[in-house]
Amino acid sequence: MDIKTVIDLEKQRKRLKKSRKLWKILSYLVAFAVFGPMLALALIIIFRDFPKLDLGIESLFLLVASILAIISTRDEFYEWIFERKTERFLMRYKELYLKPYIESLGFSYKMGALFQEKEVRQSEIFDGFDRFRADDLVCANVDGVDFMFCDIRLEKDIGTGIPFVFKNNYATFFEGPFFVANFNKKIRSDVFVFSNTTLPPSELRHKLLGGREIPIDNADFNQNFTIYANDAMTVMYVLTPALMEKILSLKQLVKSNISLSFKQNKIYIAIARGADSFEPSLDQPILNARIANDIKADLDAMLQIVKILKLNEKIWTS
Repeated sequence: MDIKTVIDLEKQRKRLKKSRKLWKILSYLVAFAVFGPMLALALIIIFRDFPKLDLGIESLFLLVASILAIISTRDEFYEWIFERKTERFLMRYKELYLKPYIESLGFSYKMGALFQEKEVRQSEIFDGFDRFRADDLVCANVDGVDFMFCDIRLEKDIGTGIPFVFKNNYATFFEGPFFVANFNKKIRSDVFVFSNTTLPPSELRHKLLGGREIPIDNADFNQNFTIYANDAMTVMYVLTPALMEKILSLKQLVKSNISLSFKQNKIYIAIARGADSFEPSLDQPILNARIANDIKADLDAMLQIVKILKLNEKIWTS
């Protein structure tokens, strides 16, 4: 990327950073413009009835509902305007900086929602979701192993409990990298690995009622992860000492909870980073070595797991 492009992107980043306060103020104004009358009505009713010490449940409900509606509108509008205002900047950054950098590492990179939602559902790592977003797809083939690496965001419709107000109110419960690798052979049965601070989905717990948590002869791994499977023998074959070491190293590297599932001829890895790995922060300069190093570290960690699985190909049975 030439110096002129860097300077232009840096100027645009600084302008956007300064504009955030204005967006927040605008979000409050929009929220109060829409639901301010409702809040005002609630306050009028409460002050009218306060001397009588006769505050009706309806007036209190109206007050709480209006406050929640204002907060929801503020957050929704701020997120909407933030995405619109930064969209062009992010696309330029990814096209001119991220894409060449990732391709220089030998990976294929495409921005946009190109990842298949069915892959995420098939992993059974998550307990369902109502809205799915994905971007920044990285693909590669290493030693004959195809794998994909993508940032995803999963949301559930939590509603508000308030009739006619934001019936579809979505809350993000997972955001971070999602990794899929394909293999030519299948394992005997499914194996799931969850960080000990992460509960498996309820559907998986129901599925494993006939199975059990399976401890491994590795105290460090047992301290960090819990394994669920119906077939203990498959767990022993799949989770080799070398693979467990790489999984522990991955968790230490990303400093986030990670979940894995081994299903038929695929391995899935979800890293609960809570942020988009590929999007630059408006608070940091464009050419930030930490950003590049973090991306390369993520890719290298995934690559090491692929290589370990490739080297232990004998664990996969037809």
